[in-house]
Amino acid sequence: MKYILFYLSVILSLEACAQEFGEISYTDFQQIIVDSQISIDNASDIHNDFSTLRTTLSPLGNPTFDECVTDIIGSSCEFDFSGLTLSYVDVGNGLELAKMEFTNGDHFLKKGSSTYRVGNNISALSNLSNAAYQSRGAVIYNGQTIYAVRIVINSSSSYLVFEYNPLNNTITSIRFVTVVT
Repeated sequence: MKYILFYLSVILSLEACAQEFGEISYTDFQQIIVDSQISIDNASDIHNDFSTLRTTLSPLGNPTFDECVTDIIGSSCEFDFSGLTLSYVDVGNGLELAKMEFTNGDHFLKKGSSTYRVGNNISALSNLSNAAYQSRGAVIYNGQTIYAVRIVINSSSSYLVFEYNPLNNTITSIRFVTVVT
């Protein structure tokens, strides 16, 4: 339950801001790979149990933390790979990826020959979505001003958020968020 409420607050907070965003096609999204091991799309499409989820995520290595909790609302699972956290919830259709967050440069996203990681210059995102990169800027998130590039995955309720430091234009965190149904 705590994860479900958290994700709804994240989504509503970011959606309420006035910043424009760019889009990428679902086909392009399917080509985004985590740590050159597994696509976000494959990590998202679990709809199964904790055991299957662990097997699916095994190419990422051994998590430093994993937990799965079931309560009256449903199940929630979290995996932490030292700088890469994946959070799943089950609201009746099996476990689904609700959020993926990169907080250091040890893990990365890759599409084709382009790599996106914490510490990279934000200008690298112009290759992924020039419209999103051009629309970068300040947004209010949980009462604080952050600087971000938002990329919506076309025909879905999912998006990528690349936060950055405006003083040196380096990426400080990367999040993939989706509305779980």
